[in-house]
Amino acid sequence: MQVKETVVADLMQGRAQQFQVPLYQRTYELRRRLNELDGVAIAEGKLALRPGFRLSLLESEENRERLFETLGWFQDRWNARG
Repeated sequence: MQVKETVVADLMQGRAQQFQVPLYQRTYELRRRLNELDGVAIAEGKLALRPGFRLSLLESEENRERLFETLGWFQDRWNARG
């Protein structure tokens, strides 16, 4: 999914330097939120490798809602970076 890849790539490439928390905390929270989707299990330290998940997981309304919440969380943090 292009949007998810872009978010992760931006975090890993340091484009989010304006965040107020260290990189490991940002990636931990993103990974934790993505792992809340049923069928997603991103291991610690693997977020930098641009992991993916099957798009069929988004057939579940609950998974779609969780993903949209996660992307909304990221957008809020991005917009608040100053």
